[in-house]
Amino acid sequence: MSYYNARTQQKKIYWECQENDLLCAVHALNSLLQYPYFDAVTLAEIARDIDQEEKQLYQFSGANENVGESGYFSIQAITRALQGKNLQLEYFNSQNDPTVEQAFICNLSSHWHPIRKLNGKWYELDSLAEYPRMIGDIYLSELLYGIKNKGYSVFVVKGEFPENFPFEDLAPHQLLLSEEDIKSHQMSGARRNEEKEFEEALKRSMEVDYMKNQDDELAKALALSMGSMPYSIDDDDEELKKALAMSMEGSVPQKNFPTNFNIEKKQSYSEEEELAKAIELSKELEEAKNDVAKMEIPEYDGPGVFDIRMKCLDGKSLMKKFLPQCKVRELLEWGKVINNTVKIRLVQFYPRKVFEDLDLSLDEAGINRENAGIVAEKII
Repeated sequence: MSYYNARTQQKKIYWECQENDLLCAVHALNSLLQYPYFDAVTLAEIARDIDQEEKQLYQFSGANENVGESGYFSIQAITRALQGKNLQLEYFNSQNDPTVEQAFICNLSSHWHPIRKLNGKWYELDSLAEYPRMIGDIYLSELLYGIKNKGYSVFVVKGEFPENFPFEDLAPHQLLLSEEDIKSHQMSGARRNEEKEFEEALKRSMEVDYMKNQDDELAKALALSMGSMPYSIDDDDEELKKALAMSMEGSVPQKNFPTNFNIEKKQSYSEEEELAKAIELSKELEEAKNDVAKMEIPEYDGPGVFDIRMKCLDGKSLMKKFLPQCKVRELLEWGKVINNTVKIRLVQFYPRKVFEDLDLSLDEAGINRENAGIVAEKII
């Protein structure tokens, strides 16, 4: 059992990380409220209540709009959940000073993540991130401005946040972190970036030195072949000079060449061949990507149509309507388009299942309203 007394907890940051699920709304709400108030069931009940109210109000019948089978929750569900904690959402006006607020919740496509001021400091508590991130007042404004420009909807959370209870029995994805934990992780991440940049710079430097040495050797060989040698001649240069002279006469005994001459020549050819192959593969991949970009994925409508939500390689989720008789191949083509790559496969997360037979219908493959959450996996 994980247990922390109330005094200790006040200095801890509660954060939920998103494992192999699509419940970012649940994680966002709990991280925002700094307590695991919600799970998939409780939030789904709120969403379905809203669905029923909307159907009665607008006199229509149709699929649920506020909760998806894959775990997506609408802004209405998020708003209602927060109203239950005496909190309200308002659209954030980027002309206003964000530092006077207490919290924000941000949405792009179907991904939700919160930003909260805790113990006098701002934290970005994205469940898809490797770790929470501490941000300063100045960067907060830049961050909100930047994500709004990327298409995010940003909401201010207004009201008095509830007092929380001591934590017990935290699940593996539920973490209590100190400010020092988060600072230390950010610093180690910065060091890793610096080390990576240093290694890349060192590699580039070594490549430059290697090319310079190659140029020097070439200049020396040319000078020898022309009979003008500004360098001091050692034994190796004498051998090279003899070899060049004999090659110009048309007879070059193999014994006069350095022992590694043919090996280096073969290696050079091998490297050139590998480079040519790599360039060719790169061209083929680029052409394939262009073909993917040109794919036209039809929009489906009619009896039996249902939403399929796909979790993309970048962690975001997108939704599209399909019919039960559509082929798995069409779903894969849509996945290629939204992930901008040809090297993916479609996977059902739980229980794990790879959809390999692309000629099956969605119904035959077991993809339906009750199981419409698909994950795109990169093929390595």
